[in-house]
Amino acid sequence: PVTRGGNDNLLSMLTTWYLPPIWGWVLGTAVFTLFVASSLRARQRRQSFGLTVDSPEVAFGRLLITGQLIALFVLVCNGYQGIPLSALILAASAFAVWVLTQHTRFGRYLYAIGGNEEAAHVSGIPVTKVVIGTFAIMGLITAMGGFMQTAYAGASTTTTGQLLELDAIAACVIGGTSLKGGRGNVVGVLFGSLIMASLLNGMTLMAMAPEEKFIARGLVLALAVWMDVRLNKGK
Repeated sequence: PVTRGGNDNLLSMLTTWYLPPIWGWVLGTAVFTLFVASSLRARQRRQSFGLTVDSPEVAFGRLLITGQLIALFVLVCNGYQGIPLSALILAASAFAVWVLTQHTRFGRYLYAIGGNEEAAHVSGIPVTKVVIGTFAIMGLITAMGGFMQTAYAGASTTTTGQLLELDAIAACVIGGTSLKGGRGNVVGVLFGSLIMASLLNGMTLMAMAPEEKFIARGLVLALAVWMDVRLNKGK
């Protein structure tokens, strides 16, 4: 049974369990291998359809940078205690969403509805079912986020996660997701989330007051929305 406190507590495990260093390198190697295989397969598919592909130098450079980033991540984590369980949960969730949006019919329907809901309905896409399914998936992901937030805080109150929706929207827009719909990807959102998390961590280290943090996060969101409107003007 789950009890309060102790290493056997599920909430405590989310913040105290780390992947052993050797398994961190194994996982990093496996991820890089899958990325290489996926890139080669995508390149071959584009060539089979007669589409243009990147030059070998550009493709190799992309693989090299990706490999260095993965190695750097594993090296930094192993320098502490190893890759945390929360990072593994994030990676698994992001991978699942990436597969869903990029390699399934549901994902193609989702982008089509975001681009033009009326056109999607006319083309025979079950708009209502897809929208309901999307909200259900987001509910599941939100529940996981709340569970992780409770684990890190060690408690839960009515104000836990207050105004985190501002950070979520800003991270999506910074990552390239259009508020008009029809455009965006998981990798961009992850980079946007990293920027927002770095900003919040910096304000915490500077001992800024809560209201000042809210103002700064709101300004970042307003700037991100303004940039999105400017970049999509006339489209």
